Parts: sequence; structure tokens; C-alpha cells
Amino acid sequence: MTEPVCSVCGGAGKRDVKAWRQLGLEAAPRPYSIWHCRGCDLRWLAPYPQPEDYQQLYGADYFEAPVGNVGPYAEAQLELATFNRQKAARFLTLGVNGSLLDVGCGPGNFLLAARDAGLAAEGYEPSAFAADKARRLGLAVSGQTLEERVADGRQYGAVHCSHVLEHVPDARMLLADIHRLLAPGGVMYLEVPLQFLGLPDLVARLRRKSQPYSDFSIHHHYFFSPSALHRLLTAGGFEVLSLATFVAARRAARPPGARKWLLQGALWLADRLARRGDVISVWARQRP
Repeated sequence: MTEPVCSVCGGAGKRDVKAWRQLGLEAAPRPYSIWHCRGCDLRWLAPYPQPEDYQQLYGADYFEAPVGNVGPYAEAQLELATFNRQKAARFLTLGVNGSLLDVGCGPGNFLLAARDAGLAAEGYEPSAFAADKARRLGLAVSGQTLEERVADGRQYGAVHCSHVLEHVPDARMLLADIHRLLAPGGVMYLEVPLQFLGLPDLVARLRRKSQPYSDFSIHHHYFFSPSALHRLLTAGGFEVLSLATFVAARRAARPPGARKWLLQGALWLADRLARRGDVISVWARQRP
């Protein structure tokens, strides 16, 4: 079999059997492989994950759950309330005083913070359930794609794109659309998981702990490294203003305690020493 080529740096991909096992892909409904580029440390799932195999993730059970049985998305959003307000404020400090597009806005958690900060914020959300939930909050959310917005000549002063880029079939294309949608000098906040390289996954590997196969095993196509993402953004016409793999504010709303501070301290140290926190958090500006 011909080795696939890395879409970021053009290097040859090698099978990553350890990552494949860590996701429980031996039990997947169709054969998948995890490929690894040693040049930029990008990993990717091939073939592209079939939406019908995980589509049920993005309905009511994913975005909300009964009290006492909070799902992973709802639980994360509760913790991110403080961070969302901080991100909205930072857009303002970076000179954004106009419109903002939230790509993959879900039920509108960040859009609420952006609106409260005085930004003219609107969202794109392909999940009909999540988009309807956001609209019931009075938010401007539609399923109009980025390509359709580009064709309409739309432009925004800022784009927020959190935990979206890892899902798409072509990361370069998505970033190209965002570049065209940003007004000259527009600002983007981009966040993706630091999967396989981050401290939590490294600890799981040391403990030889694999997850059983589930829809979550195949809902990501890309597994970015800091170097791969920085390279991709630079090639796509963005100036990277900052890049970190740990953001303390992401857990600011979590109840205080020794467990929280130990986790925060370990992730902070992993980020400072080797960029091995738990997410890749990037602020970038469009280069004309």
C-alpha cells in the first residue's frame, strides 16, 4: 500500500498502531487507520470518518442532558463560561469592534458572551438541533455554509472557531474560507484538542489504558500538533499572535479543590516545558 502524504508538510505518513489501539479502532464498523507524519507530528484518520457512523452524536443527547446526567458537551460548556467571557473581551482588546462569526457555534454558548460584550455576533451551525436551540435564545444562527457566505461577499471583523477544524475533511479549505471571510487584518480564535500528544493521553499510554470503541473514536479526522497547526496557519495567510497548549481559564468555573489545582499545575508545566497540555489555543490575524 502506498504511504499517504501529509496534507500539512508533504511528508510520508506512517501507521500509528499505538494511537489506533488507544481509540479502540479494532472494533470499528469499517477499517480505519491512524497515520502519523514525523515531519510535523500531524496524525489523521483514514479513510475520512463516515458521518453515518457517528451522526447520532450531534442530537439532543449530545448537546444537552437531564440534570444529574450532564453529557460531555454540556459539562464542558458549564466550565467554559468564564473563558467565553474572556475570549469575547480579548477580541475587543485586539481591535475587533464589528461583526463576528462563530463557526460551529453549537447551541450558542460563546455567542451569548460575544453579544454581551457588544459584538455583532452570528453563528454557523450544521446541527439542526443545536441551531434551533441557539435561535430560541435570540441568536442569529443559520446553516449557511462558509462557501456560501464567501460567494455572497460576506466579511467579518473576527472569527471564532473552537473544536471544529479537527472534524472537517480538508483543514486547508476551511482555513482558506475563513481567510476570505475575514476583513483585512481580522482576528481569529482557533482551538483544537491536543490528542495523543497532550499530557492526559500520554498518561493513558503509560498506564496502557485504551478506550473502548464508540462514536467518539472516529468523530475526529485530524489530530494536530502545535507545530503542524502553526505551519498550516502560516501557509494559509495568518499571523500567529499566540499559541498555547494550556489555558487556565478553561476550568475557571470548576469547583476549587486540590484535584483541580494539581491538574491545572500539571498541565501548566507540561505546556511550559514541551507544549504538552490538553488543547491547542491560538489567536491569529489575517494577513492580506
